[in-house]
Amino acid sequence: MGTKIRAIVSVAAASVMAWSGTSANAQAQDQEQFKTQFILGVNFVPEWQMQMNGPRMGGVSEGEFSPNVGLSFEARITRHSGIETGFYYRNVTSDAKMDYAGEGQFLSHPASYQRYFSIPLLYKYYSRIVNVGIGATYEFMFDHNTMTYDSDGKELDKNRVGIMLKVSKDITLYKGLFLEPEFHFNPFWADGSCEESWIGFQIGLKYQF
Repeated sequence: MGTKIRAIVSVAAASVMAWSGTSANAQAQDQEQFKTQFILGVNFVPEWQMQMNGPRMGGVSEGEFSPNVGLSFEARITRHSGIETGFYYRNVTSDAKMDYAGEGQFLSHPASYQRYFSIPLLYKYYSRIVNVGIGATYEFMFDHNTMTYDSDGKELDKNRVGIMLKVSKDITLYKGLFLEPEFHFNPFWADGSCEESWIGFQIGLKYQF
């Protein structure tokens, strides 16, 4: 009887050890099989530049729609972590308007535009449900017809630094080819304050190498 019990215990222990070893090997192989992936994207970016503390002088966009575009590049280093960067064109437009200055006086602001190149650098977390990105953006103005001014008449900064928060979802189209719609929020600093932000969507057509 004792011999049978010892045999059963031995077989059970051997089975558990074999299962544990197989599971560990499977996990190790799963990790080893993942190779760094590179993803190139062409993106359409419908977004709005919003003012959080009221309009500035000079006709800065007050929630004006901007159909922007850009290229993105991602390096997916592990199954869940990667780095994203890119090069985006952003256009800010303002219609001509009149502001009441008091005592029967009005200030005239001509129609204006400011055009920027924007470079993001983000950490990106990948999952089956959604992808989440967070990081910094740097924008530099390359063209404008009139600069904007603050309430003291000081010309505003041409370059801006911001924080980008984004949530997206992969939609597979074909081998390596997929769509990635996203929602993003991008407040930025200029002239020592954070009074404006980009908010909107991005529709990316991407290919994974």
